[in-house]
Amino acid sequence: MSAQLSHSGVGIGFAASASALFWLEKRRFTKLEKSSYHDPLTKLANRAYLDLYLKFVTSKAKTDGEVVVLAFLDLNGFKGINDIFGHAQGDFVLKSVAKSLLAHIREKDLVARYGGDEFVVIFVAPAAHREQTLTRMKKALHSAFKQLATDIEKIKVCAAVGISVYPRPATSITMLLRTADQAM
Repeated sequence: MSAQLSHSGVGIGFAASASALFWLEKRRFTKLEKSSYHDPLTKLANRAYLDLYLKFVTSKAKTDGEVVVLAFLDLNGFKGINDIFGHAQGDFVLKSVAKSLLAHIREKDLVARYGGDEFVVIFVAPAAHREQTLTRMKKALHSAFKQLATDIEKIKVCAAVGISVYPRPATSITMLLRTADQAM
Protein backbone atom coordinates (compact mmCIF):
# COMPACT_ATOMS: atom_id res chain seq x y z
CA MET A 1 0.00 0.00 0.00
CA SER A 2 2.81 2.44 0.76
CA ALA A 3 4.27 1.64 -2.66
CA GLN A 4 0.98 2.67 -4.24
CA LEU A 5 0.91 5.92 -2.31
CA SER A 6 4.48 6.60 -3.25
CA HIS A 7 3.80 5.75 -6.89
CA SER A 8 0.64 7.80 -6.82
CA GLY A 9 2.49 10.73 -5.23
CA VAL A 10 5.12 10.65 -7.99
CA GLY A 11 2.38 10.61 -10.62
CA ILE A 12 0.69 13.62 -9.08
CA GLY A 13 4.03 15.38 -8.73
CA PHE A 14 4.84 14.69 -12.38
CA ALA A 15 1.40 15.83 -13.52
CA ALA A 16 1.71 19.03 -11.50
CA SER A 17 5.19 19.61 -12.92
CA ALA A 18 4.02 18.97 -16.49
CA SER A 19 1.10 21.34 -15.97
CA ALA A 20 3.36 24.01 -14.49
CA LEU A 21 5.82 23.51 -17.34
CA PHE A 22 2.99 23.88 -19.87
CA TRP A 23 1.82 27.17 -18.32
CA LEU A 24 5.37 28.51 -18.04
CA GLU A 25 6.02 27.65 -21.68
CA LYS A 26 2.70 29.19 -22.75
CA ARG A 27 3.53 32.36 -20.81
CA ARG A 28 7.01 32.50 -22.36
CA PHE A 29 5.52 32.04 -25.85
CA THR A 30 2.97 34.80 -25.21
CA LYS A 31 5.76 37.16 -24.09
CA LEU A 32 7.87 36.17 -27.11
CA GLU A 33 4.94 36.67 -29.45
CA LYS A 34 4.17 40.07 -27.90
CA SER A 35 7.80 41.16 -28.16
CA SER A 36 7.91 40.23 -31.83
CA TYR A 37 4.95 42.53 -32.57
CA HIS A 38 5.60 45.42 -30.18
CA ASP A 39 8.28 48.05 -29.91
CA PRO A 40 10.21 47.49 -26.66
CA LEU A 41 10.66 51.22 -25.94
CA THR A 42 7.20 52.66 -26.60
CA LYS A 43 5.17 49.43 -26.22
CA LEU A 44 3.35 50.37 -29.44
CA ALA A 45 2.76 47.96 -32.30
CA ASN A 46 5.89 47.63 -34.44
CA ARG A 47 6.31 47.46 -38.21
CA ALA A 48 5.77 43.68 -38.32
CA TYR A 49 2.42 44.04 -36.57
CA LEU A 50 1.55 47.06 -38.71
CA ASP A 51 2.09 45.01 -41.88
CA LEU A 52 -0.26 42.26 -40.64
CA TYR A 53 -2.82 44.81 -39.46
CA LEU A 54 -2.79 46.67 -42.78
CA LYS A 55 -3.37 43.42 -44.69
CA PHE A 56 -6.32 42.66 -42.44
CA VAL A 57 -7.98 46.11 -42.46
CA THR A 58 -7.53 46.72 -46.20
CA SER A 59 -9.01 43.31 -46.98
CA LYS A 60 -11.89 43.99 -44.58
CA ALA A 61 -12.35 47.49 -46.02
CA LYS A 62 -12.72 46.02 -49.49
CA THR A 63 -15.39 43.53 -48.46
CA ASP A 64 -17.22 45.69 -45.88
CA GLY A 65 -17.18 49.04 -47.69
CA GLU A 66 -14.86 50.80 -45.26
CA VAL A 67 -12.04 53.33 -45.53
CA VAL A 68 -8.62 53.10 -43.93
CA VAL A 69 -7.23 56.51 -42.99
CA LEU A 70 -3.49 56.38 -42.37
CA ALA A 71 -1.34 59.19 -40.96
CA PHE A 72 2.44 58.94 -41.27
CA LEU A 73 4.35 61.07 -38.74
CA ASP A 74 8.03 61.91 -38.74
CA LEU A 75 9.35 63.90 -35.77
CA ASN A 76 11.18 67.03 -36.89
CA GLY A 77 14.68 67.59 -35.54
CA PHE A 78 14.73 64.42 -33.47
CA LYS A 79 18.44 63.83 -34.06
CA GLY A 80 19.09 67.21 -32.44
CA ILE A 81 17.20 66.11 -29.31
CA ASN A 82 19.47 63.08 -28.98
CA ASP A 83 22.59 65.16 -29.74
CA ILE A 84 21.79 68.04 -27.38
CA PHE A 85 19.91 66.35 -24.52
CA GLY A 86 21.15 62.75 -24.83
CA HIS A 87 19.59 59.45 -25.81
CA ALA A 88 17.76 59.01 -22.50
CA GLN A 89 15.89 62.26 -23.16
CA GLY A 90 15.30 61.17 -26.76
CA ASP A 91 13.77 57.92 -25.47
CA PHE A 92 11.60 59.95 -23.11
CA VAL A 93 10.35 62.04 -26.03
CA LEU A 94 9.51 58.93 -28.09
CA LYS A 95 7.60 57.41 -25.16
CA SER A 96 5.80 60.72 -24.58
CA VAL A 97 4.77 60.92 -28.25
CA ALA A 98 3.46 57.34 -28.06
CA LYS A 99 1.53 58.05 -24.86
CA SER A 100 0.04 61.26 -26.24
CA LEU A 101 -1.03 59.64 -29.52
CA LEU A 102 -2.65 56.74 -27.64
CA ALA A 103 -4.53 59.17 -25.40
CA HIS A 104 -6.21 60.78 -28.42
CA ILE A 105 -7.46 57.75 -30.32
CA ARG A 106 -10.22 55.22 -29.81
CA GLU A 107 -9.46 51.75 -28.51
CA LYS A 108 -10.13 50.21 -31.92
CA ASP A 109 -7.66 52.53 -33.72
CA LEU A 110 -3.96 51.71 -34.06
CA VAL A 111 -0.76 53.59 -33.31
CA ALA A 112 2.48 51.96 -34.41
CA ARG A 113 6.12 52.92 -34.23
CA TYR A 114 7.26 52.57 -37.80
CA GLY A 115 10.91 52.99 -36.93
CA GLY A 116 13.28 55.51 -35.37
CA ASP A 117 11.24 58.70 -34.99
CA GLU A 118 8.41 57.68 -37.34
CA PHE A 119 4.90 56.72 -36.26
CA VAL A 120 1.77 55.55 -38.06
CA VAL A 121 -1.80 56.14 -36.89
CA ILE A 122 -4.68 54.23 -38.48
CA PHE A 123 -8.43 54.81 -38.28
CA VAL A 124 -10.94 52.50 -39.95
CA ALA A 125 -14.51 53.66 -40.60
CA PRO A 126 -17.48 53.07 -42.90
CA ALA A 127 -16.90 54.65 -46.30
CA ALA A 128 -19.86 56.98 -45.70
CA HIS A 129 -17.89 58.55 -42.81
CA ARG A 130 -14.75 59.25 -44.83
CA GLU A 131 -14.71 63.05 -44.35
CA GLN A 132 -15.62 62.84 -40.64
CA THR A 133 -12.83 60.30 -40.15
CA LEU A 134 -10.29 62.53 -41.87
CA THR A 135 -11.40 65.42 -39.65
CA ARG A 136 -11.21 63.23 -36.56
CA MET A 137 -7.69 62.14 -37.53
CA LYS A 138 -6.53 65.74 -37.94
CA LYS A 139 -8.10 66.75 -34.60
CA ALA A 140 -6.57 63.75 -32.80
CA LEU A 141 -3.08 64.53 -34.13
CA HIS A 142 -3.44 68.24 -33.32
CA SER A 143 -4.63 67.44 -29.78
CA ALA A 144 -1.88 64.88 -29.25
CA PHE A 145 0.87 67.35 -30.13
CA LYS A 146 -0.80 70.18 -28.20
CA GLN A 147 -0.84 67.89 -25.13
CA LEU A 148 2.75 66.88 -25.81
CA ALA A 149 3.86 70.53 -25.76
CA THR A 150 2.63 70.84 -22.17
CA ASP A 151 4.08 67.46 -21.12
CA ILE A 152 7.58 68.24 -22.39
CA GLU A 153 8.38 71.81 -21.47
CA LYS A 154 12.03 72.27 -22.38
CA ILE A 155 11.99 70.43 -25.69
CA LYS A 156 9.91 71.55 -28.64
CA VAL A 157 8.54 68.52 -30.47
CA CYS A 158 6.73 68.79 -33.77
CA ALA A 159 6.18 66.43 -36.65
CA ALA A 160 5.69 66.37 -40.37
CA VAL A 161 2.41 64.57 -41.06
CA GLY A 162 1.04 63.03 -44.22
CA ILE A 163 -2.39 61.43 -44.51
CA SER A 164 -3.65 58.98 -47.10
CA VAL A 165 -6.84 56.98 -47.56
CA TYR A 166 -7.53 53.48 -48.85
CA PRO A 167 -9.17 52.48 -51.22
CA ARG A 168 -9.19 55.94 -52.80
CA PRO A 169 -6.80 57.41 -53.73
CA ALA A 170 -4.49 54.61 -52.51
CA THR A 171 -5.38 51.26 -54.06
CA SER A 172 -2.81 49.12 -52.24
CA ILE A 173 -0.98 49.00 -48.92
CA THR A 174 2.26 50.08 -50.61
CA MET A 175 0.50 53.05 -52.20
CA LEU A 176 -1.23 53.93 -48.91
CA LEU A 177 2.11 54.17 -47.08
CA ARG A 178 3.88 55.87 -49.98
CA THR A 179 1.23 58.56 -50.54
CA ALA A 180 1.11 59.32 -46.79
CA ASP A 181 4.91 59.55 -46.76
CA GLN A 182 4.91 61.83 -49.83
CA ALA A 183 2.18 64.01 -48.30
CA MET A 184 4.55 64.87 -45.44
